[in-house]
Amino acid sequence: MPFDGSAFSPVAEAPSATPTGSGWLKSLRSLLRLDALRDDFHGFLPSARPAVAEPTVGQLLITARGLIEQEGRWIRGHYATLDGRHCAVGALRAAALRLDARRVGRAAHDVLRDVVRERGFRSIEQMNDHSTHAEVIGAFDTAIQLAERRAA
Repeated sequence: MPFDGSAFSPVAEAPSATPTGSGWLKSLRSLLRLDALRDDFHGFLPSARPAVAEPTVGQLLITARGLIEQEGRWIRGHYATLDGRHCAVGALRAAALRLDARRVGRAAHDVLRDVVRERGFRSIEQMNDHSTHAEVIGAFDTAIQLAERRAA
């Protein structure tokens, strides 16, 4: 089929009243991720940063559990891998970074450590490396319940 240029015709798409309303401009903005870039830039400005409530220990534990909920996303012997798998501690750290809550991350670590010690392990790492995936998820579930009880 010969190229006739009809796809590039200025008549094919009339510009709208607002500059952001035109289809090609929206496509260009989404392609260049200008809106996301603007949001990222404003995040660095202290006055523009929105006040966000700090997550609870339970919320952080739920987020960390979600990172390793699928067995293929969980790993032994390493905190995290380049392909996105995490151990229990690596998931806690990643969740704390994701939620921007290091202090709460430390408290979540303490709650999970208490659960792990009740199960006879010295550390979360030891429990992670010497347990099945289901047992690690079970430890997170128990820690979530414990954190919710402590918060009530």
